Amino acid sequence: MITSRFLRVWQRNFVVWTKYYLSTLIGAIGEPLIFLWALGYGMGRYIVHIDGMSYLEFMAPGLWITACMNASSLECTFNTFTRLSTQKTYDAIIATPISPAEIAAGDVLFGATRSFITGNLVLAIYFLFGLIHHWSALFIPFIGFVVGLFFGSLGLCMTALARSYDFFTYYFILVLTPALMLTGVFFPVSNLPQPLRDIVSWVPLTQMVSITRDIFLNRWQWSSVGYIIYTLAFSLLLFLVAAKLMHRRLIK
Repeated sequence: MITSRFLRVWQRNFVVWTKYYLSTLIGAIGEPLIFLWALGYGMGRYIVHIDGMSYLEFMAPGLWITACMNASSLECTFNTFTRLSTQKTYDAIIATPISPAEIAAGDVLFGATRSFITGNLVLAIYFLFGLIHHWSALFIPFIGFVVGLFFGSLGLCMTALARSYDFFTYYFILVLTPALMLTGVFFPVSNLPQPLRDIVSWVPLTQMVSITRDIFLNRWQWSSVGYIIYTLAFSLLLFLVAAKLMHRRLIK
């Protein structure tokens, strides 16, 4: 059973994060901006348009999503593992009334919070780049929070199984890199072979990239709500698995 005590875990993580937030934010927004400059302005000179958009306009929403993805993933993998294994923070926390499931909930919520903060910062930079043209962009941070819940839960599953930091190589290379390359960030999913396209269409990130691009272009459709609910449901399933694994890891 999860009570409001999980908010104390979130609060603890937030207070610690405020001690080193600047370095994490620079890392979180640096990668999408480098891609934006290198590919948007570089390769964009050779790609006239994609679906009626410049290459920069096409790629920017996907890079925004990946910034949110990375922020949540890093928090719920390396940082959570440090608290779990290296610092033994959670061994101390479970000596209180807080349960392993509440620890998991606090971590995932904080991962989503970092995703939300990172998304807003990148969005502000996009505004300076002249990439925000419609008031509908005000809804985009909510998508970042949803993405943060999904990848926070997925990252926590990996952390509960990890025995060393090297284990996360599997997650970042075999999960996040394909997610970055195949979900429509750099080119339309329709260009993929049909069997791969069918698989990718079930990946929540593919739908989130598409929805974000539609919001950027003020082409929001109510059918997108179904994909958001699908992502939230998938996130809940992953969280339940992560909570179970964390309980097994902490309660010997």
